[in-house]
Order: sequence, then structure tokens, then C-alpha cells
Amino acid sequence: MKMGPNVRYELQEIERLIAVGLDDQADERIVAVSRDMLKAESERIRNTLINEVFSFEDERHLERYIQYHQQAIIQLMDEVARKELDHHTSSMRLNVHFYNVLAGLLQFIERYFSKYFDQNVKAPHSYLAVTGKVAQRNIVRLKKRLSKAGADPEIIAVLMNPIGRAIQKETTDNITYRNVMYGNLMQTELFRLLEQYAPGSDINEPLRNLILYVNYNSDEALRYLFHHIDSLMRSEESCLQKIERLSFALKTVNQASQKPGISYCDEMPSVKHMMSDYLNEEIIFQSRFQNQAAPSARGDVNFEGSFKMKFDVSVAQVSLLVKAFVETKIIQNGNLAELLRFIATFIITKKSEQISYDSLRAKYYNVEQGTKSSVRNLLVTMVQYLDRS
Repeated sequence: MKMGPNVRYELQEIERLIAVGLDDQADERIVAVSRDMLKAESERIRNTLINEVFSFEDERHLERYIQYHQQAIIQLMDEVARKELDHHTSSMRLNVHFYNVLAGLLQFIERYFSKYFDQNVKAPHSYLAVTGKVAQRNIVRLKKRLSKAGADPEIIAVLMNPIGRAIQKETTDNITYRNVMYGNLMQTELFRLLEQYAPGSDINEPLRNLILYVNYNSDEALRYLFHHIDSLMRSEESCLQKIERLSFALKTVNQASQKPGISYCDEMPSVKHMMSDYLNEEIIFQSRFQNQAAPSARGDVNFEGSFKMKFDVSVAQVSLLVKAFVETKIIQNGNLAELLRFIATFIITKKSEQISYDSLRAKYYNVEQGTKSSVRNLLVTMVQYLDRS
């Protein structure tokens, strides 16, 4: 990365000190002095970085300045780690002090310059080794607790994927800080969800909501959510029921919370956006299919547009009469939603020229005692008529 002519590179001295400490030919006194000077130099760099912030007028230049030093520190951390793995130096000369000083500088930049910290840069191998061990332990714990709570094995596998990336040795060259930070976030949110979980309740719905909350916009997460919607659709018999199910799912997605500034993949739209598009397209498709099927459903019966059956009863009484016929198996239609929509379309009452499906449905499930008494009287009157005829 090319810097401006008036911007200093602050790591030159720290590079020299580390090189001295890692030199196989250096004696113990030189190594000890280098370690002490390294600590002092790291403090100077911290203070310099803070002071330099106020000297930049161009924020883009400041961002490049911070990221330049961030990447240089990462390269030094990997160099130290490689020396240790190659056993080129003694354990006395190469100790955790070197790594801790560099890691401390990197954490300092991440904490105090988070706005400019490049999350897409490769994370150091040594850093991945530490976080990978923690992730490996947590994956075992989370799988056990989620399985015990009755979570779907498919969603467990989906949620473990971003955590597991940090422990896949074959891909460590491509693991970025974003990957590690996202995996840590997923672990935190899963443990929090499990702490709030009430035994015996369905844990899968909160887990699906978590995918939306942490914006886990990966291909595998989307495939799982699409498959879940498809399974819900297959459980419905009619287009109307499918549209209702899709509409409720769309409402749930649009109203779901999403953690600000978080995404698994910053190059893709949010999972909420993609789910909303998917559900809207499905609703349009099912509505078009329903409209095409509607004329044939009436067969050869020719209904006049203005014809409706008129009942000298209330909407509540109609709903209870229908319920009585359904519960006693006199009406055999299995799809209650379609039945109520049909009744709302083709009948009127003494007080309602236009019956609302929602009103009819609500009264179907919530029957008042007065309605029961009035319908009973109607049925008694009908029985008396039959006795007289």
C-alpha cells in the first residue's frame, strides 16, 4: 500500500527489534534488551497513532494509514509464528512476549480505530490457532445443547458453519477478520438464545429468527430458509391457504429485528431482503394460479353477479350454524378457509350487505353465549316446523 510522502511508517524500529530477538546468533543479553525495547516501542507507536489521527484532514488518507499499519502488524505476527514452527530459534529467544506485543498493537487498532479497521484482511495464522481452539470447544457444546433442545439437525449444521471456518486448516489462508468476528458473534448469540430457551418450547423458530438477526446471508442459510418455506407450503391444500401462509411469513420476515452493521457476506444483500423478495414472488405466483383456477372451480353453474342468499340472522349466528354443520360432519369440506370465504361471498344477513371473511372467521372461533341461545331457538323452531309438516 503506497503512503503519502509526509506519512511515517511507524513499525521500522519494531521490525528491527523483532529481527534481533529472532536471530539465532544473538546472545541472551541482546535478546533480553530487545524484548524490553520492544515493549517501550509498542507504547510509543500507540501514542503516535492517536496523535497522528488529528493531523489528517482527509479521512480516506487516515483509513489507508491505519490499514497500512494493521496489515504490517499481521505480517510480522505471521513471521514470528513461522520462526517458531520452523524451530530456527530457541524457546528462550522466541517466547510469547513477542507475539503478545504485536497482538496487543493489533487489538489496540481494532478497538480504537474500529471505523477504519479492515475486516476483510487475512487474519494471522497464530490468531486463528487461538480462536480455532475456542471455536472447536464451543461447537461441541452448542451441538450437544441444541440437539437436547430438539433443534432440527439441518439448522444446527447451518449455524455451525461460520463458527467452524476458523478451525478448517486447509482454508486458513483465506480466513479474514470478518469471518472470525462473525463466528464469534454467532457463538455469543447462540449461547444467549440457549440461556433464554424455555424447555419444552419449539427452539427452531428462534433459531430461524437468529439467522435474520445476525444477517447470516450465506447460500446454505438461504437454502435452509427456502426449504422451510417450501415444506410449509406442501402442508397446505389450496392456493388461498398457501397465500395466507406466505403472507404471514412475509410479515414475520419484514418485522424481524436485524443487528445493525452486521453481515456474513458484505457483497450480498441482506438475508431479510432476499427472503422478502422470495416470498413476494411466491405470493404473486400463487395469486396468479388462484385467479386462473377460479373460473373452472365454478363448473358450469352460472351465478349472476348480484345474486346472494339472504339470511334473516346475524353474522355471528351464520358462523355458529356453519360451525355446527362442520363439527357434526354434515358439511364435508375439509378446507375451512375456503368454506368461510365462499359463505362470505355468496350470502348476506339482515344487517350486513357485505360480510367480511375476517369477521366471519373471528366469530367462528369465538362464540358468545347469547349467540348459542339464539341459534338454539332457531333450531327448535325448525324442528317444530318439521313436526307439523
